[in-house]
Amino acid sequence: MNLKTMEGLAGAGVNLKNSEASMRVYRAAKREAEFQEMKGEPVNTDVMERALGYTSDFIGSAGEYTEQAKEGTREEMKKLREEQLEAAREKVKEKAEKKKEEAKTEKERTEKTENIEGAESSQVWLENNSAVSEAVTLELSAQGLKLAEGMQENL
Repeated sequence: MNLKTMEGLAGAGVNLKNSEASMRVYRAAKREAEFQEMKGEPVNTDVMERALGYTSDFIGSAGEYTEQAKEGTREEMKKLREEQLEAAREKVKEKAEKKKEEAKTEKERTEKTENIEGAESSQVWLENNSAVSEAVTLELSAQGLKLAEGMQENL
């Protein structure tokens, strides 16, 4: 609650209590005037008029303070709406960043999967071709042994 709202509420409350007190004075003066009228004495309305004047002033001041409280409440609500809007914008921004991070992570995961699949396919190729490679190596070794034996005979 901001200062304007608190001041407005406090001022309105005090002025309403004061207007109630002046109304009590007015009612007491009115009863006194009625009593004097029943007795046939002259009625003095000055106290009643002053009490109503004070009541009117206090009620007017209470109205002004009420407007001040309303203005403070409007300002407070405006500020609250701005904060909520900012929080909503921040939340949207965080969601966008999170989505961007997830996309980046997914891209990296896809690249790793492709690399792993590429490595696995290379390994499968090597395994399939290693048998051929071993056969070729053995054949070359056999030919090399024959050549080596032929050379020893010539020496």
